[in-house]
Amino acid sequence: MKSAAAESSSGSVSYIAPEYKMGSEASTYGDVYSFGILLLELFTGKKPSDKFRNGLNLRNFVATNFLYGVAEIADSRLLENDNLPSKCRAKLAIEGCLRLIFIIGFVCSSESPIDRIDMGYAVSKLQSIRDDFLIRLHYSQTEGVRSRSYSSCMDNGSLELWLHPSTGTEDVRDAPKNLSLIQRLEIAIDVACALDFLHNHHPTPIVHCDINPSNVLLDKELIGHVSDTKFTGVIRSVGYTAPEYRRGSEVSRYGDVYSFGILLLEMFTGKRPTDHMFSVNGLNLRGFVEMAILERVTEIADSRLLLQRGTNDTRLIEECLISIFRIGIACSARGPWDRMNINRVVPKLLFIRDRLLA
Repeated sequence: MKSAAAESSSGSVSYIAPEYKMGSEASTYGDVYSFGILLLELFTGKKPSDKFRNGLNLRNFVATNFLYGVAEIADSRLLENDNLPSKCRAKLAIEGCLRLIFIIGFVCSSESPIDRIDMGYAVSKLQSIRDDFLIRLHYSQTEGVRSRSYSSCMDNGSLELWLHPSTGTEDVRDAPKNLSLIQRLEIAIDVACALDFLHNHHPTPIVHCDINPSNVLLDKELIGHVSDTKFTGVIRSVGYTAPEYRRGSEVSRYGDVYSFGILLLEMFTGKRPTDHMFSVNGLNLRGFVEMAILERVTEIADSRLLLQRGTNDTRLIEECLISIFRIGIACSARGPWDRMNINRVVPKLLFIRDRLLA
């Protein structure tokens, strides 16, 4: 390891933290600064020693032009790749990630050491950006899956607050309290797509372990984002936990599929798996749906869903609800090996949605 002075003399002046030039001792803060500059260099394609207009440095160049869009500051080669799948949506995915990367680089390279973020936090944020980007890029190749927004703020809160608005927060009271059949179906597709990527397409398969309405966040366009992506292997949410976990089995993607199945049933019945009615009659949510799916589907479905289309569409809605409930039942089968694979769920849900939109 070199001292700050030695590093300066080696030709890396542009990466040296400002406090070193004032005689401060070398510290981890200085390394964070250097990393921030390197990050900005990697994604702008510009050296910190380049000549910038108006006497700016690399950090100030990014800050000054950031509001005009990442296309103004990003390395053009990142946005002009003819090999990108579904170029329009893939470009949106890249731009969304670049915005977040530039923010991390900008904060890491703050003038004052105490304004810089911890390196461990920077790493975790970059990992999160990578995973989010891979999910979106993967599904930019899947026809019929809607493009996601990239706002870091989920304007519409969690799915829990929309399914059960009586929880009574001020934000929910001020918002519309109902999701249409199509909106619920689109959100279910969003969650299934995220799980399919994590289970089957991520470089290292990931088990989420806590799929439930509180961990599905809705952006301003009511697009669903799976949150709480710590993937710690700790099972937390009562009612969504696969039966084998209670017998001591290790976490697996089958457990996520079970949780998704329960979530799907909850979304279209409007009933939590912990609803009081189930403790009274000895049923659970899956058994409740399974008993009534064919002859009384309108009785178990959330009544709000049946008031949104004309009477001529009633039969179509009933048929689609039966199909949705069948998927939920198949995903939440008691035996792990009996559950539907999540990569089969996505096309089935897309088919149902297309029927409703036809």
